[in-house]
Amino acid sequence: MKKLFLSMLVMLCAVTTASAAFKVGNLWFEPYTPAGETPTASVVPPPTGEPSYQETLSGRVVIPSQVTYVFTNNGQSTEYNCVVNNLQGAPFQNCAAITEIVLPDALASIGGSSFQNCTGLTSINIPASVKEIWMGAFQGCINLETIVVDSNNPYYDSRSNCNAIITKQDVSFSSVTYPKDQLVFGCKGSTVPNTVTSIGREAFRYCTGLTSITFPNTLQKINQTAFEGCTGLTSITIPASVDYIYYQNPFSSCSNLETIVVDTNNPVYDSRNSCNAIIQTSSNTLVSGCKNTVIPEDVTAIGDKAFQSIPLASTVIIPEGVTSVGSSAFGNCGIIKLTLPSTLKSLGICAFSTNMNMEDVYCYREHNVENNIDMTFEYMGAAVWQQTCDEYIPGRAKLHVLPGDVEYYRNADQWKYFIVVGDLIHDAALTLSYGALNSENWTNVAFEKDANGNWTLTQELPANTEFKVFDQDDNWYGGSVGLITKGMIGSELNLSTSGSNFKIPVAGTWTFTVTPNLQTLVVTGTWNDILTLKGSFLNNWAGGKDFVLGEDGKWTITQEMQQGDEFKFVFNNTTWIGAESGNNTFTEEMIADGTPLNLIQEVNGASSVNFISPVYGNWTLTVDLENNTLVVSGQWPEPEYAHVYILGEVDKYSWDPSDAPEMNTTDGIVYTYDANFDGRGDNGENYFSFTTELGKNWDDIASFRFGAVSDGDYWFNNEQLGVPFALTYKNGQSIRILAGDYTLKVNLEDMTLTITNQSSEYPVGDVNGDYVVDVSDINILVNIILGTDNAANYDGRANVNGADDVDVSDINMVVNIMLGQNN
Repeated sequence: MKKLFLSMLVMLCAVTTASAAFKVGNLWFEPYTPAGETPTASVVPPPTGEPSYQETLSGRVVIPSQVTYVFTNNGQSTEYNCVVNNLQGAPFQNCAAITEIVLPDALASIGGSSFQNCTGLTSINIPASVKEIWMGAFQGCINLETIVVDSNNPYYDSRSNCNAIITKQDVSFSSVTYPKDQLVFGCKGSTVPNTVTSIGREAFRYCTGLTSITFPNTLQKINQTAFEGCTGLTSITIPASVDYIYYQNPFSSCSNLETIVVDTNNPVYDSRNSCNAIIQTSSNTLVSGCKNTVIPEDVTAIGDKAFQSIPLASTVIIPEGVTSVGSSAFGNCGIIKLTLPSTLKSLGICAFSTNMNMEDVYCYREHNVENNIDMTFEYMGAAVWQQTCDEYIPGRAKLHVLPGDVEYYRNADQWKYFIVVGDLIHDAALTLSYGALNSENWTNVAFEKDANGNWTLTQELPANTEFKVFDQDDNWYGGSVGLITKGMIGSELNLSTSGSNFKIPVAGTWTFTVTPNLQTLVVTGTWNDILTLKGSFLNNWAGGKDFVLGEDGKWTITQEMQQGDEFKFVFNNTTWIGAESGNNTFTEEMIADGTPLNLIQEVNGASSVNFISPVYGNWTLTVDLENNTLVVSGQWPEPEYAHVYILGEVDKYSWDPSDAPEMNTTDGIVYTYDANFDGRGDNGENYFSFTTELGKNWDDIASFRFGAVSDGDYWFNNEQLGVPFALTYKNGQSIRILAGDYTLKVNLEDMTLTITNQSSEYPVGDVNGDYVVDVSDINILVNIILGTDNAANYDGRANVNGADDVDVSDINMVVNIMLGQNN
């Protein structure tokens, strides 16, 4: 019996000291069987030479609670039922195809990076047995949104359905300690319960799906790299309760972070002057920044990683007063131009590394030596300019320094790979001179020097203002661009002593910033676009009226125009906009339908023509510059026709012009009137003529009176019924007609009068109703038979012989009537 016990003890010790990985299903395990204890096994990555889990695992993966290990020694095999209680060696790291993982009930430890970058995971359940959760266990699981901790777990919970792992008590294992109520791991679906006091190290690191986070008023600490790389975050608010934020920016590499607010009641941190940053109040150190941060002038230090991998503006100015810039503070920020203040004494490791497109660094730090000791920079860490301007990329950027410091920077370590230029100046006097074109009196306003040595000035200017800059030596600085366009606002414009005037075409309040070396100018401010209406009705094109820009992005204006008025538009006082040739006159149909007219902007040689108002109107013009169209709306005017009056003995009226009846018209060409002539003359006749204008006496009417062409009175008889005869303006003679009821028809286009008898029936064969039977009636019958005219148009007169249809027999009858062979 004693020998058997010793042999078993030897085998157990052999398992403990000579364990070998074994495979169960698709998973590999490593056994551990200490003497006198329950055998256990850890899930481990496949051994060298075996297919990786990335190749073999996908979908749902179940880790068994127990596996059987067969140990063979001296030809004798022994089975051990091992409890699976550990994940070690990052077994499932980068297994993107796994969508679900089932952890065993006896699992006690989840090793670091166990599920790192398992991007297919959307949920995880933590068993009650788990105590050890190492940092980074679920890092990079960007689609994880549900985390549930078994309610019987004594160490952790996911209280309030927060989808996070939170400590119930102080948890310690190996070298790791988690305090009570710490959120040790979260995901994109996490919320922070109001019982949480700290966010653990790496808790949300690289959780790119996290788009928002709200911190409770119980939160006190935010630990190292807690939110590093959370690129979905756009804003954060730090409550008044937070008294510890890890000094190396827990929010580094949050590249889309735009807004940072610290509660004004927080005694340890602030975001003074709405700077969009976290500043440690007591030390004036900027701990965490974002892409909209404005570094306050009273900040004295930029902390480690404060802006790491944050896309900043191309120009970054570190204000005077800052004495230190921490490690990786501005690493990989896309900086092109950088200004370092004269107060700067310390630069941390990799402070400006990986700004690959850096062009200019303006360094105002003056070289200083005391007691043979270089005091220029008290500390300068390694690789400050790594992959920005170092021995691997020589001469990439220019370093601008004070003239007396050129040799020092050319030879100093970490600076010598720049192209060093001694063009900075300490002081100058700079003035902006502005005025209107060709004006003799310009206004001069002095610039002020800011903490970075730049010259700044804010000035309100009217439209089309020209300006230049001059210094204390009366050197004038202009530019090559001349006209400043909208796209140039905020951009660097080159200054030159031989440059021409700058011109701003739109009114506004502008801030002018000139670099200390007087080489560049930046104009900033709000550019308010202007669209101006120009036309023949506005001071002969010299004036203009501004459109109103609507919320829909379209420009509108209402303007009264006369017939024939021409107009165009001017955008921002620079670009003329007109119409296509041949398509520049709008019509009544376009007004009714809202039909747009195309616009042409006169750019790069393109030309346009003026628009024309074809009639009088009060037009509303709507311009869509995005689609280059014009829509004209308004009330198309009713036509105004000439007045035609009948003068003389008609309708028993006298020759008094005030009693003259007015003729009727629908088109301004043909005028009609049903007149009664009473035969009051000696021979039973009446006299009449026409006028287009009534006056107080005959002399006033003379210029507008028209009538018969022949001299003397024109006698009208029944043979002329329906036959047009000529009229003439001015000196037209009165027409004499016998008593009767007649319809008078005046055609102003061909100046003719046609008279028809209202009371007489039309003679047989008089198809066209002119009281005469002639060839014109035959032509109408022919057209009806050929189908080019309609018999219904002639009130039954086309059916001459009274038969059912109009045919050749009707033509024959008309011919006989004309020949006198038929009545």
